[in-house]
Amino acid sequence: MSVPPDDERGPEPSDQQAERDAHEAAWEAIVANYGDRPAWEQPGSGTSTARPARDAPTTPPAPSLPPDEPDEPRSLPAPDQRSGGSVREPVEREEHFVPPPPPPVPRTTPPRLAAWIGLFGVPLFALASLLVGVSLPQWLSVVLMVWFVGGFVFLVASMRPGHHDDHDDDGAVL
Repeated sequence: MSVPPDDERGPEPSDQQAERDAHEAAWEAIVANYGDRPAWEQPGSGTSTARPARDAPTTPPAPSLPPDEPDEPRSLPAPDQRSGGSVREPVEREEHFVPPPPPPVPRTTPPRLAAWIGLFGVPLFALASLLVGVSLPQWLSVVLMVWFVGGFVFLVASMRPGHHDDHDDDGAVL
């Protein structure tokens, strides 16, 4: 399917032409103002800090953030030496949250450690011996199986009753 040239399609409707003109004007405004600094209104005053692009200094301007931005300390960049301004020190916040040190990791008892090793170590050892192709003696296989089952039983038996959730409240009551 071929598209006829512009002169054979006929004149475009005026709505489309007006819309294209509006888009073209918007793009021309964007291109004409490219590089201008956006205007930020200063709190408490009706003035804005926008400068025309021709008056902008050669160094990039410092970003201006609204006052409700993060509570982190900020420091302003050094001013241009030609302007004769002074260097400001970073603003420090005196009060900030310091979390308490974490509690020490609890030590386990030797029987509990042996049970955990039996639960996870024995299957890993058996899998490794299978992958390597080492045939284990029958007495060692029985010892490993008893260690695995005994470790599981010990861990289940030593669980505290009712430990799952101390704040179980039967849900919402209407």
